[in-house]
Amino acid sequence: MGNKLSLTYGYDIIKFSLLIGFLVGLLFLAVFGCFPKHMTLVSFGLAFLVLLAAGLYVLLRPVHLFNLEIWTILLGVGLVLVGIAYLAYMVCYKREI
Repeated sequence: MGNKLSLTYGYDIIKFSLLIGFLVGLLFLAVFGCFPKHMTLVSFGLAFLVLLAAGLYVLLRPVHLFNLEIWTILLGVGLVLVGIAYLAYMVCYKREI
């Protein structure tokens, strides 16, 4: 029959994602309370890694977000550039962060 996604399966994914996001947020809050100086740098580093991974995923995996392929390429390149901008910001303003 194939692997078809149903509407209820989509809701299950959304509920699971919300639960995981909530638990990661609580973990971040607890660790940030214990190590505030280090967690600020870690959060910027993780933001860089997530943006870089998302950009590379969009570029390397055949994701069809738009009808035209150029928009998918621009989205992937944009995510990578924003990730590099985060890294540059973190390096340049390390003392203020």
